[in-house]
Amino acid sequence: MAESKQAKYIRQNYKRLSLDLKPEVLEAFKKICKERGTKPTTEIKKFIDEYIKD
Repeated sequence: MAESKQAKYIRQNYKRLSLDLKPEVLEAFKKICKERGTKPTTEIKKFIDEYIKD
């Protein structure tokens, strides 16, 4: 199967961050994000953006 343009762009221009969390921490985080209408990835990216601004 051919790689989509979007997948190719992401592969060439982004790096992946791996994060190990205890299962109960991850589940609690995912639950709170869902309750607030957001996604864990969105919240982590927002945190990183704010953190590097300081």
